[in-house]
Amino acid sequence: VFFSFGKIIPIIFSIHRTVLFSGYIIYDTSNLLKTHSHDDNSWASLGVIYMDIINLFLQLLELFGSSGE
Repeated sequence: VFFSFGKIIPIIFSIHRTVLFSGYIIYDTSNLLKTHSHDDNSWASLGVIYMDIINLFLQLLELFGSSGE
């Protein structure tokens, strides 16, 4: 709070988190396809992927919202 990082550091952190959540989506989807069969009820895994998508969407909103300032 005491240091001024300018506008570029929050944008870099937001890009980093966007890439991170994209990787989470890929990992969780791969994990879902490997561990669950078609007959298995996998609502919990779908919930994890849903939360990954929500987090990615929030990071994209933060990224595009902060780049316009």
